[in-house]
Amino acid sequence: MQRTQIYKVIRNRMLFRCPVCKVKRSISVPQGVRKKNLHCYKCGEMIKCMLNRREHPRERLSGKIIMITSEGKEVDVFLSDKSAGGAGLDVSTAAIRKNRIAAGQEVRFRCSWSPTILGTGSFVIVNIHGERIGVKKIIRGRM
Repeated sequence: MQRTQIYKVIRNRMLFRCPVCKVKRSISVPQGVRKKNLHCYKCGEMIKCMLNRREHPRERLSGKIIMITSEGKEVDVFLSDKSAGGAGLDVSTAAIRKNRIAAGQEVRFRCSWSPTILGTGSFVIVNIHGERIGVKKIIRGRM
């Protein structure tokens, strides 16, 4: 039976812990690898490893919020997760095309169910993969 576990990667090494027999082992992981299937060397169980290279973990969330583009257009998006410096959103491809949403664009957010969830600052769209958008918080320097 294949099991899925999330493992943190620090300096290209992960501490593998078998969920069946609890044995521990430090394993080297090449740069850029996000998933790895491992056999436990003690019990032989196949473990599917999801590798997390983030310094601060993402917080899983779900809910509808409004994204406001720099032109003032309001787009309904679904918040998927948030981290210390950004967020992951789900948007329909029709909305992306219609509102000409592109990487590098500055946006803001409004949320009726939790006004402080993303704060009041601006974000920049870092990447768009299909219906998934990644945004990063813009930190403005003080003068």
